[in-house]
Amino acid sequence: MRKVTVFLALLFLMPLFGAINVSAESDIGLEEAGITLVALRNDTLDLNQDGDVDAVNVVVILNSSAPSSFVDIRIIATHNDREVIESKAIEIVGQTNANLTYQAWSRGAHELALGFYDMNGVEISTISLEARNKFVHR
Repeated sequence: MRKVTVFLALLFLMPLFGAINVSAESDIGLEEAGITLVALRNDTLDLNQDGDVDAVNVVVILNSSAPSSFVDIRIIATHNDREVIESKAIEIVGQTNANLTYQAWSRGAHELALGFYDMNGVEISTISLEARNKFVHR
């Protein structure tokens, strides 16, 4: 009961905190893999409390039509021709929440994407994250 209450609260509060729209195009690969993207949210963070954005936290809620599915979720960040990947492998049983945090390692604009991969490393789907991605690293 508590999980349902928290989930419903999250769904109602997401528009207030900058949830992004996910196009149907990005869901095609997920649907073929039997995975539904229920919700996606990314929030900018000021981890060292200096007034500058220096990280992004991404929360996804996934549902699987299979009894159990394994997926590797990755934040792929590009800055000055360098790529940094934050990754988390999860098992989706029914509905599952996952979050990843990307912390900037350099000042400037970072292009962020959220990727879903099977356990063999084959890309299922990639979604561009439209976060305010100007970071200040100190």
